[in-house]
Amino acid sequence: MEPHGRALEDEFRGRRRHELIIYREDGHSGPVPVDVFLSERPVFPQETAVLDRCRGRVLDVGAGGGRHTLPLERRGLQVCAIDVTPQAVAVMGERGVRDARQLSFLDLDDGGFDTVLLLGHGLGLAGDVAGLDRWLGHLDRVVSTGGQVLADSMDVRCTENPVHLTYQGSLEARGKYRGEMRFHLEYGDVVGEPFGWLHIDFASLSDLAARRGWRAEHLAEDDDGNYWCRMVRDS
Repeated sequence: MEPHGRALEDEFRGRRRHELIIYREDGHSGPVPVDVFLSERPVFPQETAVLDRCRGRVLDVGAGGGRHTLPLERRGLQVCAIDVTPQAVAVMGERGVRDARQLSFLDLDDGGFDTVLLLGHGLGLAGDVAGLDRWLGHLDRVVSTGGQVLADSMDVRCTENPVHLTYQGSLEARGKYRGEMRFHLEYGDVVGEPFGWLHIDFASLSDLAARRGWRAEHLAEDDDGNYWCRMVRDS
């Protein structure tokens, strides 16, 4: 994620001269809108209603520039924001985030969070289905009794683009789930390592969560396959 961190810091300091480009393993590529990670305006209108559900002590995973953390803090919520890039953590600190930590989710040994926030397709950070299963297990140690997880992802089947459909078919031909994708980032001459990213449909998420004792509730969706959900412990 080094290219992302560099681009975010440069955007914050007003010196960004390159596009942040994401490359999928099949060669498909496109620019990443870096300014989004610093804006506090919702990317999707559905995000506002999801953020309104936050309560208690909040963990913001993959917090980026703090675009969700800062408005939640202004509401009086206690938020711990974590991100793997040092640049993101530094930017959040300068923007006023009170508790910003350079940390991956699975390395977090803190607990007692009433809300875990995984927005911006945050479930994708798990990398693949097996990784998400590990994340669901780790949530047992992170989420307080009666706590919740608020997240979003997408159903990649909601497309008619032949390039995307061909790639999804190639994943299934290799025995993978069609949303288990691989990418790398480039920012100027900074080239990141390949990483996995998971887009999981709601039915598959629900089944996986249920096996770990979590109940997934569908909150909202749009026409492009994006959806928002809430997960709670199934008592």
